[in-house]
Amino acid sequence: MLVATCLGLAALAATSCSKEALPDKPVLTGSTPGAAGTGSTGSTPNATATSGTVPGVIPNPGGTTPGTAASILTAGCPERTALRVKTNSGDKTLGGGTSWADVTLDSSAQILLTSFEAPSSQAGSIAVPSLTGSQLSLSLYLTATQGGKLRTGDYLSVGANPNAPLQLNSITLYSSAGREIVAGFSKPDQKVTITQLDDKVVCGTVDTNEATGSFVAKRV
Repeated sequence: MLVATCLGLAALAATSCSKEALPDKPVLTGSTPGAAGTGSTGSTPNATATSGTVPGVIPNPGGTTPGTAASILTAGCPERTALRVKTNSGDKTLGGGTSWADVTLDSSAQILLTSFEAPSSQAGSIAVPSLTGSQLSLSLYLTATQGGKLRTGDYLSVGANPNAPLQLNSITLYSSAGREIVAGFSKPDQKVTITQLDDKVVCGTVDTNEATGSFVAKRV
């Protein structure tokens, strides 16, 4: 903002002016320089800050709909879900959609990872999803046994590790062609590793024959 003070007659060809520059208002830490975030004003008028500019903050781990959640992720969490899955028509990439985690009594979790926008109500549903085109939907079912609670760590295949305190019970993949895989695991090296579990998100990695990669899912 400039304040100009002019001395002399307006009719004179040469006018003596002095200009004083007022300091810009500060930009909040983590916002784009010259951009305005909520409740703040940057140095560029009418500019809007881009969400997600603060390192480690994911505005919407559940999907691409703005404002669905905000959570500070730990170092072991990815910023988005990205998996490679095996289908009857070849390997496919699953990501870019919504990721939900439906936790029951802190002892079991149904994790839904999709390549499209899916409502949170589908996370705990056993109904077969109706998919079109290249849409993919992957469901993981995890449990804590022996009266334990879900926590970070390795969830091992229940078939090969029936006494494991943390178990991977099943993995199911659907495409527009129908159910691609449903697995009750038997190999000891099949696992899901949970790296963060709190009241906002569940995230980790998948390492099975049917799917590999990492995910971040919003708690339902």
